Amino acid sequence: MTTISRIARTPVCFSVLPFQFDDNYEFEEIDVANKVYLRGVGDNSLYLVLRKVVAWTAGLDCEQPNILVLSSEGNWIRLLKPRKCYKEEVARSILITV
Repeated sequence: MTTISRIARTPVCFSVLPFQFDDNYEFEEIDVANKVYLRGVGDNSLYLVLRKVVAWTAGLDCEQPNILVLSSEGNWIRLLKPRKCYKEEVARSILITV
């Protein structure tokens, strides 16, 4: 799955979104110019996913870190198979920072 900018329709790093530390954490809405959507496929390529996302978090409680994004509807979406370039470059550098 890829996060894309609504304005530019180009891939962006999900780290432009606020990081949510816990369920009680309050975050501010991002700029209109920085609206970010998650695009990809779900359930073994059975349907396309296009959801507005407003925050992200990383679950570090297992061997392989889980990266989750929060949809505008309030549902967490776990990124199972990020694109190879995303996984190798972006996710690794973000997790090292976190």
